[in-house]
Amino acid sequence: MVNLDQRFITKEINYYGNTVTIRSVSSSCANSKWGDHTENTIDTPNIKCAVYTISAEDIYYRESGFQVGDLIFFFDSTKSQYMNTGNRILYDNKWYQITNIKTWRVADMLLSFEVYTKKI
Repeated sequence: MVNLDQRFITKEINYYGNTVTIRSVSSSCANSKWGDHTENTIDTPNIKCAVYTISAEDIYYRESGFQVGDLIFFFDSTKSQYMNTGNRILYDNKWYQITNIKTWRVADMLLSFEVYTKKI
């Protein structure tokens, strides 16, 4: 049996990871007569994660619609409240929008999130 501890992944990401700001986005139509689109956002700074930049050699990702320079973020399992498509991540003074989220589990235990983003 595999003996993995969620705290190990959290500790490694917190120690070696990068710091980002996550913008949680909720949309609503404020005026149904005109269809005005409004966006409510909440920024949460100082979130730790690991970052991978898609390069020209990453054929798998590029065939999936991602471009060189798009980023993949890895978050520990304690960040589930931020894992929604459409949310945004501020990294290196650039905004990226979450397009897809993959969860990593072992024996039904959530270990981490692999978050695919596109630069906006």
